[in-house]
Formats: sequence, structure tokens, C-alpha cells
Amino acid sequence: MPNSEANRGRRSNITRYCRLFVVLLCFCFSYSVMSNGNQKRNRRNSVGYWRTNLRILAFLLSVWFVSSCLLSIVFVEPLNKIQVGGFPLGFWFAQQGAIYVFIVLTFVYAFLMERLDRKHGVKENR
Repeated sequence: MPNSEANRGRRSNITRYCRLFVVLLCFCFSYSVMSNGNQKRNRRNSVGYWRTNLRILAFLLSVWFVSSCLLSIVFVEPLNKIQVGGFPLGFWFAQQGAIYVFIVLTFVYAFLMERLDRKHGVKENR
């Protein structure tokens, strides 16, 4: 049993690192798309665009941190007193809830960035 607990902890950490890698990869990709195709925008518009982009990223990453680290690791004991579908809520967040939140955050990021791109007149090279 102790060996399976250790493996579960390692898998959980690997999953978190993979999620962080995907988010950083998306950020780098969006940065490269922006830097390649839109040199004609004035500097003020560019600074406003990136300031808003970084605010969106900071907010979404903080939601991700709260759901994946705080709710499933730090506050797991108090959350385990609440049952969801016969399982403790802390266990549910650690196993499935954080993944659902991450998927929703991905779609929210795509929606917000599409709206920001339209507002600033940014066009992607497709």
C-alpha cells in the first residue's frame, strides 16, 4: 500500500507539471504569433494589448492554482468532510475536479483572447 500511495503522489505531481507546461506552451505560441504578423500596430496599442493579455493570464493561472494546488492539496482535509457522489470532495478535486477546471479555463482563455484580438485588430496568419 505505501508504494501505491507514493506512485499516486508522483503521478499527481507529473500531471500538474504537464498542465503548467501546456499553459506556458500556449503562452509562448500566442506570443510568437503576435510578434510575427503585426509589426504595423503602434506601440501604445501593443502595450495595451499585452497588458490586458497578461492580466487575463494572471487571473486564469491563479484560478488554476487555487483549483489544482490549494483545493486538492492544502485544503483537502476540510473538503474531505463533504461528500460528492459518494466520494470526498477533496479527493474529487485532486482526481477529476482540477482537470475539469483546467479544460474550462482553456476554453475561457480562447474566448477572451478572441475578443481581445478583435478589439485590438489583431489577425492571425492561418
